[in-house]
Amino acid sequence: MNRSAGDIWHIYGPCMFRPKIETELLQLDDSTTYSENTNLIMKAKHDFLSKDHVQRKAGDLYVIKDPKYYLCDVNESILLVNQPIILSSLTSIKLSAKINITDVYGKVRKAGDVWLITKDITASHTLNLHEELVEQVNATVLC
Repeated sequence: MNRSAGDIWHIYGPCMFRPKIETELLQLDDSTTYSENTNLIMKAKHDFLSKDHVQRKAGDLYVIKDPKYYLCDVNESILLVNQPIILSSLTSIKLSAKINITDVYGKVRKAGDVWLITKDITASHTLNLHEELVEQVNATVLC
């Protein structure tokens, strides 16, 4: 592989790295472990081919769904780690769509649509790239 002056790259191990005189070791990275149902909101720093074999352009935002562990490429950064929101019979969440999307439950949502996710739908929900949490709704008990 041809490299130019100023290029940055990963060498994935385990392996023995013997630096050449014209290279410099910048840092050692470890993968990060994430809990179940976590989403990573990623941003591409440069044009590159991602680990899921998708061509990404500089500035692209995309989601890595439910990684057990993840090691960022030198061409991407993690903007946000979305942990799952646990729902119960007393709590639900109200979401809004930022753009026209089809949610993880197969429903088509238009930009600005607001909907409720309850425990009847799922036990936990992790926000996607184009969903916004409006509020957490507590059950109202009528006497």
